[in-house]
Amino acid sequence: MLPTRQKEVITHVFFENLSHKQVSKIMGITVQSVYTLTWKAIGNLRKYFALLLFFLML
Repeated sequence: MLPTRQKEVITHVFFENLSHKQVSKIMGITVQSVYTLTWKAIGNLRKYFALLLFFLML
């Protein structure tokens, strides 16, 4: 469903409640990259769940 890096960012930010700065240090990427990966992951999840909801309504 999500690429590995996006899963990792979502896990750290939302489930482990780490700051974007902490995640950037853990993953070895910039803080801006953490924000970008987070928003891309959220966008992908929205698309996935919208599609899932559509098929459930059929």
